[in-house]
Amino acid sequence: MEEYLVSNSVELRHKAWSRLKSLGVVQLTTCDGRGRLQSRPLAIQQADFEGVLWFFIARSSDIAAEVERNPRVNACCMDADAGFYLSVSGNARLLRDKAMARDLWNSTSNAWFPGGLEDPELTLLKIVVDHAEVWSRDSNRMVRFFSIATAALLGSRPVRSDAHATRM
Repeated sequence: MEEYLVSNSVELRHKAWSRLKSLGVVQLTTCDGRGRLQSRPLAIQQADFEGVLWFFIARSSDIAAEVERNPRVNACCMDADAGFYLSVSGNARLLRDKAMARDLWNSTSNAWFPGGLEDPELTLLKIVVDHAEVWSRDSNRMVRFFSIATAALLGSRPVRSDAHATRM
């Protein structure tokens, strides 16, 4: 997919957060003790995005150990049917903040932390995002297919209906 830059597009950023929130899960990538990248799905724990992502993790998890060794992480998600792809990176930190945990807590959190807010394993993972990229197609799949098929028949390039934005 070719990209073109849409600098500081407020609309695209809003669309990216809305889509991320509706998906609810990212693939979080950390670096293990041997220098290998490890990716795992994690559920987002917040309603609004202000440059920080919040997650609940277990204090004894590999994620916690890896973040303590190397706080640089990446989180990505996609909705291929909608032509939406998002990648964010930043610095992660482990926190034991009961007030914040209470604000972020939801009914599904009990499945992972049966002790509730008092569960000794409950730890917040805070990621301060310092780089983000989003790719998004505005047209539906049928329009894209028609554009690609027409271009193939005519020996031309498909009509572009996607956007790409970078924030550093």
